[in-house]
Amino acid sequence: ELKIEEPGLHVELHFITSGGLTDRYNFVQLHFHWGKTLFGSEHTFDRKEYAAELHIVHYNTKYGNFIDAIPHEDGCLLTDRDNLAFRHLEQFENIIDPSPVNGDVLHFSVPLVDLFPHDTDSFYRYNGSLTSGDCNEDVIWTVFDTPIAISERQ
Repeated sequence: ELKIEEPGLHVELHFITSGGLTDRYNFVQLHFHWGKTLFGSEHTFDRKEYAAELHIVHYNTKYGNFIDAIPHEDGCLLTDRDNLAFRHLEQFENIIDPSPVNGDVLHFSVPLVDLFPHDTDSFYRYNGSLTSGDCNEDVIWTVFDTPIAISERQ
């Protein structure tokens, strides 16, 4: 289920991952960050910026739900994916300025494996904060070191 909401995209899917962590994390949602230019990512590698970034948000299941997990140092896990290979966006003519009104739902299936690099063992992990909302500081970031190309049309 893909919902178009201001100021961008909100996607609700469900799966469980551990990503090499000691606890189990449930998937909450994923969202995109992009800019009006080729520089919309929040992370950089060797001072290189990227056009877009995908955040895949999880919460630690030992806290029961996402809201209760937020205050804990190990409560939330954010997985970052720069320049994602997300070919499913091509079915929408203009995803940045969508025609559906706020709250309309667009449906499509996304193989979650498409959102991760082939080598999921090569990444950086650090404790940080959310980059929107209340910018809560109790977040574990996992940033894959291999960007995936995305077309200008996507």
